[in-house]
Amino acid sequence: TQPGSVANWTEQQIAQKLNAITNSFAKYFMQGDSSTDPKQFDGLNKKIVSSQVFSTPIDVSVLDDAKALQAEVAINKVIAAIHPKRPNVVITTYEGKAILSALNSYRHRGTDVIDVNGQAYDQYMGMPIIAVTDDCFAESDKQIGTPVVFALFDEMDGVRVSIPMDGEIVKILPPKFENGKVVERGACEMACAPLFANPFAVAKCYLGES
Repeated sequence: TQPGSVANWTEQQIAQKLNAITNSFAKYFMQGDSSTDPKQFDGLNKKIVSSQVFSTPIDVSVLDDAKALQAEVAINKVIAAIHPKRPNVVITTYEGKAILSALNSYRHRGTDVIDVNGQAYDQYMGMPIIAVTDDCFAESDKQIGTPVVFALFDEMDGVRVSIPMDGEIVKILPPKFENGKVVERGACEMACAPLFANPFAVAKCYLGES
């Protein structure tokens, strides 16, 4: 009797399942799966080389102009470790996203948000910040500080991600309704198979108190 309510409920269910799928993918991308064949990709921590990991936390305990400049210098050293080009995405927790956004504001690096394929992202130095849930990172990472991953997603030099032809990692096909009834079932298409082409295309650091 209320077809609008049915459609709205369906959209909520789709959004919840989509959120679960993307966070699960992010978790396995970061941590891997201990039962995975050792010859297969088994998480970022097992593929990234030690020289790309900066384990001394960058001090962001108190932010002012001087501290923000010190943090930027330290982060630039992390970015410089990526070869052969600068990274084009930042992956961190929601807390890390807030810290990087604050640092970006101190240094006045462009606008607050950046548009990527019609989607608005908070950004740090022109790189979109992708925030994932805390459990996407291993406990050993979080004990050091707030983990931050700079990555180059590139077909030749970075992390290769197989995506549908229309360029969407996740494609939602919502169901169609007529007179309150489903006349065409919906679907969720997702093709995300990370394959490292170059471990030097990723660098990781931590934010906290040095």
